[in-house]
Amino acid sequence: MNSGESLKWHTREQDKPLIEAAIKLGEYIKNHPLTTQVQKLTAIQIQNCLRNLPHYTSGIMASYELRIVNDPDYSGQGIRRSWSVEIYNDTIEIMSEYDSFPEPQDRFENTGIELNFCLIAGKKRNNETANFMRWIIETSNPDLLLTSGYHAEIEVADNYKLIKVA
Repeated sequence: MNSGESLKWHTREQDKPLIEAAIKLGEYIKNHPLTTQVQKLTAIQIQNCLRNLPHYTSGIMASYELRIVNDPDYSGQGIRRSWSVEIYNDTIEIMSEYDSFPEPQDRFENTGIELNFCLIAGKKRNNETANFMRWIIETSNPDLLLTSGYHAEIEVADNYKLIKVA
């Protein structure tokens, strides 16, 4: 599809709470004290795409991600959970996963994908809804996940150029 061409995403009624939660995660990222103005504008761009579902204009390649990391002594060894929203080509992905680090030789050896919600323009998808509620609850107030030894990292990318990691 050409940049700017109007697309239709096939969403279901049961997808709406997850999409709303993805928009709210963007609010958290926009309001984080370390978020830059450029990051905020990118988050707004993603949120607008989600708000306009099932219609959306192509040509956007951007993402935002929140990671909660347990590396209390910053030794480079620990665990990480992440929640992300990514728009690229004609695809929207809402994901969560966990992994340990440093990464093993086989990157997926200690990685668990908890949710992989995917929309592809013009195609009907039957995304599994089993982990929707977990994603929604965990992203509703991410600060509750910041217990002793955990810290937050935020990443925003526009056209796959990393803007900043906070």
